[in-house]
Amino acid sequence: EFNELFYSVHGNHPKIIRMYFRKEISLETLVILDTILKFMLKSDKSINDPIYREVSKLCKKYRPFLRFDEMKMKSALKRLVLK
Repeated sequence: EFNELFYSVHGNHPKIIRMYFRKEISLETLVILDTILKFMLKSDKSINDPIYREVSKLCKKYRPFLRFDEMKMKSALKRLVLK
């Protein structure tokens, strides 16, 4: 179920992107997850939607300004997934 959050099926937005649209997760969370998992690389190739493209561009532009401990976030994500 965790992996399903990041897949685009038939060019639709991945669940994680829809969660961002519904404000269930923040832009920071989206950027951190993408930094760790690199899921937007694949989505960028398969989704041809202007709204998704804006979110992807926003994440890429915001990334250099977001400071976080990547190893700490990877560890936290791993603990969450393995629960």
